[in-house]
Formats: sequence, C-alpha cells, structure tokens
Amino acid sequence: MKKICQFLMVLIAGGIVFSSCRKNDDEPSFPTPLPGNMKWVKKMVAGPNDYFAYTYTSQKQVDSYTSKWTYSPDGPVIQTYKVTYQYEDGKVKEAISQGGGKQVFFYKNNKPDRAEFYFPNGQKYADHQYTFNNLNQLIEIVETIVNPIEVSQVRTQLLYNSKGNLIKKINQQKLTGATQFQITSTLLIDEYDTKYHPIPGDLWGQYLPGLILHRNNPKRIREILPNGNVNQIIHLDYEYDANGYPTIQQQHIEINGQHKPAIRYVYEY
Repeated sequence: MKKICQFLMVLIAGGIVFSSCRKNDDEPSFPTPLPGNMKWVKKMVAGPNDYFAYTYTSQKQVDSYTSKWTYSPDGPVIQTYKVTYQYEDGKVKEAISQGGGKQVFFYKNNKPDRAEFYFPNGQKYADHQYTFNNLNQLIEIVETIVNPIEVSQVRTQLLYNSKGNLIKKINQQKLTGATQFQITSTLLIDEYDTKYHPIPGDLWGQYLPGLILHRNNPKRIREILPNGNVNQIIHLDYEYDANGYPTIQQQHIEINGQHKPAIRYVYEY
C-alpha cells in the first residue's frame, strides 16, 4: 500500500533536454494561472488507517502534511508520518517532522534556492539545491549527502508540457567517487484529464510554496527502468463533483500485463 501511494503522490512520479515546453523555438508557453478560489483537498482516504491529510495557512500554503498507512510484511503495523511547516512573509523557513528531523530553507530572488537537512540530534546529513526556469517551474533538484557511503548525490530533473503539467521526471544518482550521474528510473505521465488537480505539489516530500507539478489530474504513469523496460504502469480514474473537482480516485498498478487490485481514495474538502 505504501509503495503505491508514494509512487503516485511523490511524483506523485528520461530525456536529454530539460526546459519548459514551447509553442515554438522562441516563445515560452505560460500556463493558465489557477483560479483564485481554487479548492485544495484536505484529506484523501482509502481506509481508517490509510490516508493523506493536509492543513493550510490563510494563504493556502501547506501548513502540515500527515500520511498514515498499514505496513503488513510483519504486521499489520500502522505507521504515521507528519511534517509541519513554518513560514515567514509567505516563504517557508523550516519543516519539522514528528520525529524531530528538520529542514531549513534559503531563498534567492524570492525563490527557494537551497535547503539543509538535519537529523533529530542536530547533525546535518544533506543539502538540496533547487533550479527553476523562467516560468517559475521547478526543473531540477539535487541532493548532496554530507557523509556519503555508496551514493554521494541524487538528482531529479523535470519536464513540463505547455499546459504546465509534468510529463517527465528523471531520477538519477551519483555513486561515491564517480563523476557522472546514472539514471535510476524515469517516470512518464502519458495522459491527463482536463479538470483541476486539487492535491498540493511536492517533490521528495517537500511542499514548496507555489510548486505546481500537475494542473490537471494524471491518468496514466509509466515507470521506465534504465534498460528501457517498463517496470510498472499506474492507471488512475476519477469521479467529479458538479464543479469538476475529483471526489473519488481509483488507481491500480499494472506489472507485465498483470493488473493488481485497485485502491479507492475518497477526497474530502
């Protein structure tokens, strides 16, 4: 259950050139802004012990995120993860997990530029560097591990279409002592619906203010392995309210042509 949820929500999720899609070679494509009265989901529920929950500030920024799931290999064991965000003048300053881990964010030109990550004991373990394009879209995030063992850096690069939807996400790593990154997986979002996506955007579990990865709801996501083989496909179907917002999401994974049982989420606003 947790593996499926993380795969979608954290995209949730390959290529050579990484830039925003363009109407032509010279003119950038600016996505249509989301409406001022945009409705954001407060909870996505698959069961009493399987859900995602969000609270928001008065500026509609993520104030807290909670994930609860059942881990069953040796269980079932119910697990809960929660992170709370602190803001200053509309900018995220810190994110603190329930276990005491902390992320500290730094800005440049009014955009998140980098972040430092700390264990509960205060020891720093990683740095993150963010890169945005001229459309204010996040196109790269690089993690540098302070005391690496096998992997020294991790990188994700992102490509969007003209509607502002993420269509490609390339995950890479650099082994300790190596000079180049290696691709570990590529996510291709092949299909979207035409309705608003009410789930806050996050990458690697970080809810950066203004981060929008999906303006519409993804319907088909392929995970491609470095050798080019398809590892799995996620299929998503929705039901909507009268205003076009999703009320139900059903997702299932396809592996080697075999379709796994579906998971049904109910949206609460």
